[in-house]
Amino acid sequence: MSSEAESEAIDDPVGFFASLGGLHDVRINGITIDVEEQILLIYVDDLYWGLDGSPEYPGERPCVLAFLGVTGVKFDFDMVDGVRIHHVQVNENISATQPFALGITLNIGGVSPAGKSLIAMFNAVEIEDLDA
Repeated sequence: MSSEAESEAIDDPVGFFASLGGLHDVRINGITIDVEEQILLIYVDDLYWGLDGSPEYPGERPCVLAFLGVTGVKFDFDMVDGVRIHHVQVNENISATQPFALGITLNIGGVSPAGKSLIAMFNAVEIEDLDA
């Protein structure tokens, strides 16, 4: 994470992603994995896209989802036609060192083919806002 930008720690990742409808149809602009630092960065257009049009929509929030202490990353997708999130689910994990499991089902090019996903184990998540 950048030392200039402020980060928001998410205390309850399970509840946070559930409250945002699993980030359905949120567009992914980039994914970075730093193996040495064990960080997975997911760049999104608007964290609140799924709330657009509802009274709860707080406005556009382009940001980076920073998953920290990441291990066991697995992904299967093709970036040619663009990548949108079909659904994000975070579950509590039984491991004390990796308390959370991330599962992202992807919508590739407007369809949600079976097996297109990104999964990882992590111990914390933060959000860093990007300039709109």
